Order: sequence, then structure tokens, then C-alpha cells
Amino acid sequence: EAFGNAKTGINDNSSRFGKFLDLTYTRLGKVTGAKVSVYLLEQSRVVHQAPGEQNFHIFYYLYDGLAALDRLRVYSLESSKRDKHRYLAGGNWSKQISRHNVRQFEKVVDGFKSLGFNDDELDSIYRILAAVINLGDVDFYQTVGKDNMEQATINNVDQIKIVSELLGVDVTELTEALTSNSVVTRGEIITRNNTIDEALCTRDAMAKAMYGRLFDWIVNNINRLLSFSRTVCPDQL
Repeated sequence: EAFGNAKTGINDNSSRFGKFLDLTYTRLGKVTGAKVSVYLLEQSRVVHQAPGEQNFHIFYYLYDGLAALDRLRVYSLESSKRDKHRYLAGGNWSKQISRHNVRQFEKVVDGFKSLGFNDDELDSIYRILAAVINLGDVDFYQTVGKDNMEQATINNVDQIKIVSELLGVDVTELTEALTSNSVVTRGEIITRNNTIDEALCTRDAMAKAMYGRLFDWIVNNINRLLSFSRTVCPDQL
């Protein structure tokens, strides 16, 4: 729920996704397995929050949790920039590390480990979350291409390098994905440069897609680890 709940105008812990839990039992009441189904995750919250609302809890837990462990720089984050990130600007940050966020982060980590997630998988989760945060800070400026059409160019190159390193992808390919789009028609690839507005929309769409895929991956792994003996036999009906 740290990944799917957030503060809204009327609820500090509002569920921003649908969830269905399916359990199987023996006739004697012993649980033999479980499956979680999720739907309608509010991915738009990743890139924009209404006034007085916040992003998903996990971003704040991650920031203060890593700060308490002195591991922010491992994921290219800085304590002095907590309230400066575009996607986290709506957060009610205190000057000091929130002990509540640290405790919740520790609970999330304990939960992952109790379900069988290993350290490498947790590191991947942290890297993707940090990449989403840093991706939101990528800015663009307008230039004119060879065809005299306006095109978006990345303004803070160092920022896109941070994102590429966190994701383990080539910085040139990531830059092209944000500043241009390609269409395949009749076997021919046509590439067109993005305008600033299009590049901003692409940046936000990429952040939402990454978070959505991460959420689904976590749920799928939880289901794989919980379905230890879900075969429905006559004595389980």
C-alpha cells in the first residue's frame, strides 16, 4: 500500500488503486495460497498532484529512509533537494528527516524481505523510484532543426545522465526517446523531432509507465511467492 496509497485533500492515507485478494483454504481452514489483483492505479499522481495533495507514500519513505541510512547519494539523491524535485514538490517536507517516514520505510523493507525479495531486487526498486524522481527534473529548451522546424533539446544534460545511469540504459537512446518520435509506415521509419510540449508529455508519460510497470512487477512477484499451494482440490471447496 506504500506504493498505491497517497495523501489527498480529505484523507491522509487514501488508496489510489483497486485491490482484490483471493485466498484458498482447506476444509479445516488452513490457508493454502493467495493472489492479489490490482487495477486502476492512479498513475497520473506520479507526475502531478492537486494543491494540498501528495505523491504516493513510497517516494517520501524512500527519501527519508535512505537519508537515515546515509545512502541517498548511492541513488543520485540529495537531502537538500527533497522539496525541490518537480514530482515531489507537493510534499509537506519538514526540515528534519521524518521519523515516521523512516519507520514506514523500514516496514516496507521488512515486508519485502519476509516475502522473499532479495537485496538485488530491492536495489532495482530503489533505482527505478530514484530514476522517476530525477526524470521529473529534466527540462527542455527550444531550438530550430535543419528543416527549420522547432525542436526540443534537453537543457540539463547532467540530469538525463543521472537517469540513464540509474536505469542502466544508453544516455543517447534515452535522449532520443524524449526528444523525438518514430513512426513505421509501409516498412519505412519516419522520425520527427518533438516540440517542448511534446517532450514534456513524453517525459511524464515515461515516468508514469515506469512506475506502473514497477507496481505490476511487485504485485506479480508477491503473487508468485504467495501461491505456494493454490491447487484447488475437492477438500478445499
